[in-house]
Amino acid sequence: MKSKKTDMKLPAQLIGVHEDALRINATHFAIDKFASIVMASCSNQNEAIEIDFEMAAGQEMIDYIVAQSELRKGRGKFQLEYEGKRFNCTVTSDGRRKPKWVQMSWKSQETKRIAEQGAGEVRLTRGG
Repeated sequence: MKSKKTDMKLPAQLIGVHEDALRINATHFAIDKFASIVMASCSNQNEAIEIDFEMAAGQEMIDYIVAQSELRKGRGKFQLEYEGKRFNCTVTSDGRRKPKWVQMSWKSQETKRIAEQGAGEVRLTRGG
């Protein structure tokens, strides 16, 4: 699905990270750039997920989030929409033009509703 704000397509890996966060009832996730990888992570009180991506795939997620949220001074908002679901997201970053990290959060009611609909089995993944 192409975004209304830009011509950018919603990255499949971003949907995957968001779905993994929903499965453990998390209300946020972070994406951090390191020297050779990009790591997405989320947690709730009892579980945590970390997923490593190649630099290009990780950068694609960061670029999409930054473009959609129209970050100003490291803060922004946008609506993430896929598979008939909508999430009003708040985004924070390190405030740079090309952020080294972004965090995305959404309201817990949306997470609870999705979890109650049976988001499926929790999948913990570690890359290398």
